[in-house]
Amino acid sequence: MSERWIEKYRTALESIKKMSSIEGKDRLELVKSIQTSLGYVGKSLSGWTSWVKNASAMSIFSKEELEEMDKHLSNFAESFIKYDLETTKLGLEKGLSRKKAADRKPIRFII
Repeated sequence: MSERWIEKYRTALESIKKMSSIEGKDRLELVKSIQTSLGYVGKSLSGWTSWVKNASAMSIFSKEELEEMDKHLSNFAESFIKYDLETTKLGLEKGLSRKKAADRKPIRFII
């Protein structure tokens, strides 16, 4: 882990906090805020995945530290997946899957 990464994500955290504190956002601003938040989460998850797959990197942590990471990330994953399920259900109720199907163009194969 580098100091540059830490500073980059401190700045990202400030950006997320700043965006979430804006009141009266219009729909486009809300979508931009969601995209930004998910982008940072995605980059962070990619880093975590690389890190956890590296046995020598993970070997520096004690069992207690790994237990804390496991507990925290399990709670985060459970909360995020529950929210994902709720939001997906809402999208389906609003016809999201029908819209996607209507937007798809058939793929033509010429042999």
